[in-house]
Amino acid sequence: MSEPCTVVIGAPELLDALRERAGAESEVLAFADHDALKALEAITTRRPSIVAVERLFAATSRGAALINRIKADPLLAFA
Repeated sequence: MSEPCTVVIGAPELLDALRERAGAESEVLAFADHDALKALEAITTRRPSIVAVERLFAATSRGAALINRIKADPLLAFA
């Protein structure tokens, strides 16, 4: 299994701030909101301990679809 990581997803201009706020406890993988499919691939492959979705993206239909897809995957459920 891979090392623990955190995934952050948001607007490209906010990624540096999101990455910084995520902390340095583990590797931080940052994805622009238009790369949601790449983020989902990283989430399903790496199974990060934290997935942070920037609130403005989360409020969009694509953001809501991503969140619902993550929540619906039984392999991503908390242990």
